Amino acid sequence: MAEANTPQRIADLQRAAEQGNLEAAVTLACAYYTGDGVPENSAKAAELFMWAAKKGHAVAQYFLGEMYENGEGVPQSNRLALKWYEKAAEQGDKDAQNELGRFYLTGCGMLFPRMSRALYWFKKAAEQGQAEAQFKYGIMLEKGLAVDANPKEALRWYHESAKGGLKEAQYFLGEIYRYSEITGTDVAKAARWYLKAAEQGHVEAQYNIACLYDMGQGVEQDYTKAFEWYQKSAEQGYALSQYNLGRCYAQGLGVEADSSKALELFLEAANQGEVHAQYALGLYYAEGDEIDYKKAAEWYKKAADNGDADASREYVAVMEKLRSME
Repeated sequence: MAEANTPQRIADLQRAAEQGNLEAAVTLACAYYTGDGVPENSAKAAELFMWAAKKGHAVAQYFLGEMYENGEGVPQSNRLALKWYEKAAEQGDKDAQNELGRFYLTGCGMLFPRMSRALYWFKKAAEQGQAEAQFKYGIMLEKGLAVDANPKEALRWYHESAKGGLKEAQYFLGEIYRYSEITGTDVAKAARWYLKAAEQGHVEAQYNIACLYDMGQGVEQDYTKAFEWYQKSAEQGYALSQYNLGRCYAQGLGVEADSSKALELFLEAANQGEVHAQYALGLYYAEGDEIDYKKAAEWYKKAADNGDADASREYVAVMEKLRSME
């Protein structure tokens, strides 16, 4: 466990840094950067990181690169961020290697993407256990970016990344086992990986594990668990989960039926363009507790414009009713 940054420890670090102790300076810089035991002060953090970075401290070089990239405590400069990431990466700092791979993959607004360099640095970081780099290296292997495509080797790196706790890789494995030809379909494995990602707050994984509990695919059907995961995802604003949570309230699946709560959730999802929710609102106003054909037509039209053929037919029918009432 890391030592707490008490006032005494901060004073000790300050003295040691003033005497030229690099580790103390970097630890103190981290404290200022995060506000751990001292008021947050990015300018002071950058000053200390700069001093240590110029003396060759790899961690300081990495953090200085991050501060230049984000414009924290120093003027924003991708060029200087790249410079310091490179210095740290060349000393073996795996996080800097990952960031350098990202720079070369995307160009970061100052370079043309250089796939071969991205692959080189992602591989370097991946081999040191950097989970994000393992995932990105896997993607490059699967897609054949600057390397011959190798889906099976990509899968190995996805597993390494997922085992390292990266929720994006865990979700990705869920998708692979559910749909991909790389492994063949194994919905039970998909469910296990979705659940791991969902427990870390991955919104799409939360939605997908909810769907599997809802349908009883890869897991025993459990409407209560489906409701709980739809709710977690919906709370993050995910429209499909908002719609399905509304459906749970409308049908009493895993929760006591509540039409007003269902309507509220359908509206949230529909206002984000979710077509099923738009159709559900059309149905509610055409046939539900609150008949309003004008509102029904409005929502059927939105769903129809989003490609729902049933909504197109219902829109025509509702419009005929409105004309007959004139």
